[in-house]
Amino acid sequence: MNIRGNIPSEQKHYTNLYLFYLAVLFLTIVIPKAGDKMAGIPVTAASLLFGALILSAVPVLKKIKLPIIEKVYLLYMTLVLAVPWVFISPDTRTYFKIVLPLFVPLAVFYWINPVTQALVNNRTRLLQVLRAAAAGIIIIVIYGYIQRVFGHYRTIIPGLTMLYTDAVTPEIFYLKKNLVDVAGSAEKWYKVTSTYQNGNLFGITVVMLMFPVMAAFLHVHEVKDRILFGTASLLAFSIIPFTLARSALFGTMVGVTVVFFVFKGLRKKTAVVSLVMLIFFIITCSPFMTHRMLLSFFDLSMNGRVERMKIVAGAVDRHGEDLVAQSGDRPAERPAVKKSPRLVQKVLGLGFKRSSMQVKDFFDYYTENIYFTIYVFTGLLGVVLFLAVAANTVIPLGRYVLSHPPDTVSGVAGGVLAGLTAYLAQGFVDGGISFLPVGFVFWFLVGLARALMGQQKTQGYGDFLCK
Repeated sequence: MNIRGNIPSEQKHYTNLYLFYLAVLFLTIVIPKAGDKMAGIPVTAASLLFGALILSAVPVLKKIKLPIIEKVYLLYMTLVLAVPWVFISPDTRTYFKIVLPLFVPLAVFYWINPVTQALVNNRTRLLQVLRAAAAGIIIIVIYGYIQRVFGHYRTIIPGLTMLYTDAVTPEIFYLKKNLVDVAGSAEKWYKVTSTYQNGNLFGITVVMLMFPVMAAFLHVHEVKDRILFGTASLLAFSIIPFTLARSALFGTMVGVTVVFFVFKGLRKKTAVVSLVMLIFFIITCSPFMTHRMLLSFFDLSMNGRVERMKIVAGAVDRHGEDLVAQSGDRPAERPAVKKSPRLVQKVLGLGFKRSSMQVKDFFDYYTENIYFTIYVFTGLLGVVLFLAVAANTVIPLGRYVLSHPPDTVSGVAGGVLAGLTAYLAQGFVDGGISFLPVGFVFWFLVGLARALMGQQKTQGYGDFLCK
């Protein structure tokens, strides 16, 4: 078989796949909620395009050698989050509405990681991907400011900037917990949500993306790129206070700490400090924002999350008895629950012989902690595997950044390190991994980190892709 004769057609396929990948990345950032609900389950253009991308990328994925720890991670997440719920759960609707949205970002969106490694394989493509991310940030932040000026309900485009069913639901922004107040004040503000329907999710995504974009601004030399990346960075940092998401502020400060130590040069450090000062200047200009974002920042209860975690932890240890008591329903109204051994429950989570009512109970007391969420549904083993996969990227990336001289690639790598670290830190208070596009962007950054370190595990096509 003459392999060389197939190279032109194969190269064309990979080029088209890369262009499709760019489009999916851009649209996922800009309009993640474009679509509607079917039987109460969100069906978005971004998720459908992602599915089409992965199917198109099967020839690429076949040639990628995944690390052993990630093979184990994917197998375990599939066995615990997919198989038992489909075949054992008495309520498949509960699975598709609650458990599937956790399985998808943990195990399905994972595949954007190896696709990114394979396709973003040279400096030209790296800059193109960053331009797409920067353009996306500019659009969603500008739309967020329009939302802030003209009002949330006046700026909705049903089916595009918000799920169609949600867009026609009265008081939707209130129902999505976007209307906030502060103690001792009758004033209430809506969080800026942009096209994300939720201010916290918007803040999480912006925080993850703005650090690689800022790093590009500080390390590229082309004027047009500096204008694009600089504008995106300025807008991204300036919108954080208006999300009214303290978790986004926390993630920002973690990411800033990382870049401050890994970026070399007084000019770069000064730019980072200036962007941080911009955030605090905006916050302190408003008494409401000051109270919301600063004075209540060190709330030890984390807005009640700690107490909710205790309640749910009690349910995990005692097979749901605590949640049944806390819910206010009479025991007779609750279905009988088949109890798993306590050790199995802690190691494997709610995956086996659990009732759909317990799943609903968990989300009634949702703790907004990604590690605790993973623990509840996949057990201690799931948490360990997730952290192992994250560490398998973050630790080598940190070593790479510290050991290489400052240039565009190592600089952007430092920004990706900051974005990933910021999200992993945010995950203790508000991870939102079950919601698009948070999981997508997280795994995208993991893949981008691997690509930057030159860790593509491809065979047979890497050479001509770079030509």
